[in-house]
Amino acid sequence: MRGREICVDQRSEAWHEARLGRLNSSHAERMLAKGRGNSESDKAKRLRLELVTERLTGLPTQTVTVTVPMQRGIDLEPRARRAVEARGALVQTIGYVQHEDDAVQAGASPDGLMLAEDGDGHLVPSSVLEIKCPTSVRHCQTLASGGTVPTAYWPQLRHLAWITGLPITFASYDDRFRNPAQRLYVATHSLEQ
Repeated sequence: MRGREICVDQRSEAWHEARLGRLNSSHAERMLAKGRGNSESDKAKRLRLELVTERLTGLPTQTVTVTVPMQRGIDLEPRARRAVEARGALVQTIGYVQHEDDAVQAGASPDGLMLAEDGDGHLVPSSVLEIKCPTSVRHCQTLASGGTVPTAYWPQLRHLAWITGLPITFASYDDRFRNPAQRLYVATHSLEQ
């Protein structure tokens, strides 16, 4: 895996400190937002200003209000990870990964690393796991599309791949589906997609 792992629990004070002033996967959509013509978008300008301010002050510029759907996703993530593991995968939890170049102030918080044996029998990361516990409609959309990852997730997934240098294993999980076979969708996507 490319990047440097910071051993912290996600959402802990140390995790928030590690992310401070860095371009994180949750920022990717704003970073890639397009302005008119060739100009920078207002979202990207605001993000750049926020990150610079965090570096100068050592304080976060945003407080995230956790919505009911967000909390549901946070609460279900361990169950979703176990569902991925129940399909025979080995998953290692991970806190935060900083870009391999210290001059690049960027990082990511993967939901896990998928492990596989290398030629010597050692377990090594084979892909980075990103779990979504979306609304039932969005999960159904993913299932109905034959597993096409919703467009809204691609900026975050590309950022995860950029930081880690690994393919992405995308998992969509919804425990509200009556048929257990429909509760989990998992697919690995390479960097080129």
